[in-house]
Amino acid sequence: MAKTIKISIDNYKWLSRIAANLQHEREKPVSLDEALTRIKMKRDKKDILSYAGIWEGRDVESVRKGIKNGWSSWKIRSV
Repeated sequence: MAKTIKISIDNYKWLSRIAANLQHEREKPVSLDEALTRIKMKRDKKDILSYAGIWEGRDVESVRKGIKNGWSSWKIRSV
């Protein structure tokens, strides 16, 4: 379902430029909605660097032991 929204002229120009760049990239017409979807996808995609230092301040050794115990409980089954 489509909705009408009100945005400033500056935001409209900004979004139009993004849509124009995307149109040039894809070599086909691109709507403003597609441009917004592209922005949303980029925002939602996690950069690997955002995980840097995630282990900091945690008891790494207990995590390692937990992983080792988990893997050791797996058994290879014959089919």
